[in-house]
Amino acid sequence: MHSNRVRLPSPSWFLVTQLSIIAFLVGMHLLVRSTGSHSLFETFSLNSEASVPTWFSSAQLLLLAALLLLLAGSERRMGRLGGVRAAMVLALAALYFSIDKTAGFHVAITGFLRR
Repeated sequence: MHSNRVRLPSPSWFLVTQLSIIAFLVGMHLLVRSTGSHSLFETFSLNSEASVPTWFSSAQLLLLAALLLLLAGSERRMGRLGGVRAAMVLALAALYFSIDKTAGFHVAITGFLRR
């Protein structure tokens, strides 16, 4: 008998994976910073908008949005409409922040507001 449930990795596996990737990105940032390679520095800079760490952060937010959508579906099946609404609002917020992290809407908005 097959289950319709989505199988997710265990929380400990997910945490170890996320922390390992973050440690790698911080290590690369420090290594590249110490070598003085400008092009590589921009690629792994924790302060740059167009960098691997920024992409990773955006991917994390997108994953969060997807998990919140799964939660909304679960809440809907259990008849908890308040939970559905809350999960959907949070999913939309995470999706917006994911897109903004990559596209940089906040930079354009800040520039517009400063004029």
